[in-house]
Amino acid sequence: MSQPRVDSKHRAVKSARRKTESARSSLSDAKKDVLKTEEAVRNARTESQRKMKESALGRARDRQRRKETELSSAEKGLSKAQSALEEARQTHGKEQQKTQDAAQKKLSDSQRRLDVERSALVRERLSSVPPATGAGPSSQRVDDSEEYDLFIAHASEDKEDFVRPFATKLQSAGLSVWYDEFTLTIGDNLRRSIDRGLAASRFGVLTRN
Repeated sequence: MSQPRVDSKHRAVKSARRKTESARSSLSDAKKDVLKTEEAVRNARTESQRKMKESALGRARDRQRRKETELSSAEKGLSKAQSALEEARQTHGKEQQKTQDAAQKKLSDSQRRLDVERSALVRERLSSVPPATGAGPSSQRVDDSEEYDLFIAHASEDKEDFVRPFATKLQSAGLSVWYDEFTLTIGDNLRRSIDRGLAASRFGVLTRN
């Protein structure tokens, strides 16, 4: 998993940012010290005082240069840490997307297998149902089943573009429709549900891809 690596890089960025801020503050103090010491050199009353202040000014300028070097190093470290964090985030994002894609593919494959199984069962049942001779109720009703006007069997490829909108319009028109997405629930026995739906329907509609 790359999330711990992202967290580690994020902590490194925070640490590098604190170091950079500290170095920037120290440099600011060093610059102020140089300005103050330069003023003291200008205000020296005697030659010995001037030499003393010039010596102090040299040390102050050396300190300023060291702080500038420290700040430059800290800024480079911060930039490097930020780049490493961004790289870790991108890697983590790719891994998450890969995991999501794999889960979606697994779900799609399972749904496709279910559609194929359902379609095969429906076609098998429909092939054994004699042609309807009228519009009256079927003699094959199941006592504990709801009665349907239409039983819709379809190929999985037709579901998105045709079958679902078709079934929805039929239902909106007041017809009772046996359609897997309307009727099946989690835990239902597929074969038994299809058998009951066929037996409880007046007509069957079979789509072909």
